[in-house]
Amino acid sequence: MNKLSALFPLIILVGCSIVPDSGKAPGEQRFQKNEVTQHEIGRNSHNLGTVNFLLLSNDSLQSTVKVNFDHLPYRTKFDLCENNGNYNVLKKVTTDENGDTYPTYERKKVDCNSEVIVTQDNQGNYLVSYNLNFLVGYDVASVKGYDVLLPKTSKRLLENSLVQSKDVEYTDKKAQIILDI
Repeated sequence: MNKLSALFPLIILVGCSIVPDSGKAPGEQRFQKNEVTQHEIGRNSHNLGTVNFLLLSNDSLQSTVKVNFDHLPYRTKFDLCENNGNYNVLKKVTTDENGDTYPTYERKKVDCNSEVIVTQDNQGNYLVSYNLNFLVGYDVASVKGYDVLLPKTSKRLLENSLVQSKDVEYTDKKAQIILDI
């Protein structure tokens, strides 16, 4: 009897471990993380300096943007999800007379338009203004049995952040400005 009672919990454990895991409960959202987290804007050669933006969330590095500037004042506009910000939006689901359903999608683009302005004052301090729009990823929901992508973005905006000259590193006479945002 002892052998049988010792075997019973083992059978329950093995039985539970072979039950397939569906992952998420019906109606629960999933998340597709944006894997493109490093961006470099402008040419690295023959530049005057670089502003490195480090996007932090819960003290963890989420994304980096390196902006190389070759003159002052410097202004640049760019798209932080140019290559991975296109997705399909479910517009409607139609059902034919046989009960078969067909989705209709429309192509959309996430707004990740960003801008950085770098200037320098007479004391050697830098003024950095930025409007950065990051694609964090997509919430994935199910509508009538079809996946719907809902973009999730993070915006960082600051005008005239003063970076004092003592806080700027110089490597090969090039200014290196690091900002945690």
